[in-house]
Amino acid sequence: MKATPKDVRIDAQFKEQADEYLEIMWYEFHDE
Repeated sequence: MKATPKDVRIDAQFKEQADEYLEIMWYEFHDE
């Protein structure tokens, strides 16, 4: 399956959100 520019945009957006989420989780985990 070929990725269309739209798919790439969504993928990049998802990765951005995932990175943000991981960052928040990491900070909460190391908050103790």
